[in-house]
Amino acid sequence: MEALRAAICELAEAAHPCSVRHVYYLGIGLLWDKDTGHSRRNYSVVVREVGFLRETGRLPWEWITDGTRMIRQETQYDSLDDAMHHNTQSYRRNLWASQARRVEVWCESDSVGGVLLPVTSAWGVGLYSCRGQSSKTFVYEAVQQGSVNLTALSRNRW
Repeated sequence: MEALRAAICELAEAAHPCSVRHVYYLGIGLLWDKDTGHSRRNYSVVVREVGFLRETGRLPWEWITDGTRMIRQETQYDSLDDAMHHNTQSYRRNLWASQARRVEVWCESDSVGGVLLPVTSAWGVGLYSCRGQSSKTFVYEAVQQGSVNLTALSRNRW
């Protein structure tokens, strides 16, 4: 078991940030076989061991991403000064606002999204993770967001 845990740590270290699923895929053929049919035996072992390694401090928490869990809560501040301080710290100019085209990155899975997010964030590019298949609402809202940006852009150009 210790050899497996050490190998999981090596995979995660080489790929971080990554998801547990990414670690599972990296280990296929090297450490375990791909689960087939409805079996999740090997994947379940990876999930359990990554959790154990994180809880015991052997695997840094920030190396593993999870794009499937979100907190839905409005941002709140202790005071107006706190809000102003936070906003000055997080201010980021929209470099894409003056561009004729909007760049987006679409990916099929959240496991890939966790790897791509640091890159898309650095460039201010939207990351759209479809989780296997996009819902019509997800695609519609993405198109509407683009339409709003293009409309604002055309107003600024004339």
